[in-house]
Amino acid sequence: MILSETALVLIGLLMAAWTLCAGWLIVGARERTRKAEASRKALRRLSRMVDEAPALPMLVRADGKLEAPPRLALWLGLDAMPGYLSELDGGDRGLDAAQLGELTEAVRRTQKTATPFRLAITPRNSRRSLAMRGHLADPLVSPGGAALVWVFDFSESESELNALRSDAARARSDFAALVGLIEAAPLPMWFRGPDAKLRLVNSAYVAAVGADSADAVIAEQRELVERIDGLTAAQVADQARSRNLPIERIAPRPSRRRKSVARGDSRLAAKRWRLHSLRH
Repeated sequence: MILSETALVLIGLLMAAWTLCAGWLIVGARERTRKAEASRKALRRLSRMVDEAPALPMLVRADGKLEAPPRLALWLGLDAMPGYLSELDGGDRGLDAAQLGELTEAVRRTQKTATPFRLAITPRNSRRSLAMRGHLADPLVSPGGAALVWVFDFSESESELNALRSDAARARSDFAALVGLIEAAPLPMWFRGPDAKLRLVNSAYVAAVGADSADAVIAEQRELVERIDGLTAAQVADQARSRNLPIERIAPRPSRRRKSVARGDSRLAAKRWRLHSLRH
């Protein structure tokens, strides 16, 4: 059979078109393969990020079924993540009955009313402190009224808070003891703040300056010792604070306006001034 030139041209064009279509399909397949591989890599990367995140998600469906990463089971003290919320009580591990009941009630309320919740739990036989924050899951995540619970491990922060509370309690106790010591002292004693202003004085100081009360002394900033070499007691105290060194000065005999101090001799007045300086 002899084909005409026109038929040969048409066959050639058909084969060329077929080749182009095949090439286009191959390129498209490669592009789809590349995108699928990129999506798989992104999914693996996101899964790894979730595994290493400081917060782990736990999805609770309407029927109580759980979806959570295996790492959360370790936080809860379980060997594996259970299939349902009611199974988080593992007997001697996991959540106790009271904590599980509180979590179940909060999840049900969120699923019905979309009300978010916050809980703090400590699994059995564990030192972990876990914070749970739940809200209604987005329909794209899970339709049907599921609750999404984010679990945070704040064990280290809780330990730091406990240490800070202990330090604060000890500081308050030490300060109360210091106040009692200052108040019981037979000689005038006082304490200044960072601004070199009087913050605390004892009864002996109040009597020495002839004031009605310690509050009046603090309000009026009434000094026990007058200026020496042009410097007030507050200025000398500020110098001692800035240099981080004690300053000892001997005051001359006080004026008649300090009658309570004038009852003693000059040596007593000098001793009081040295105590005042060393306190600063």
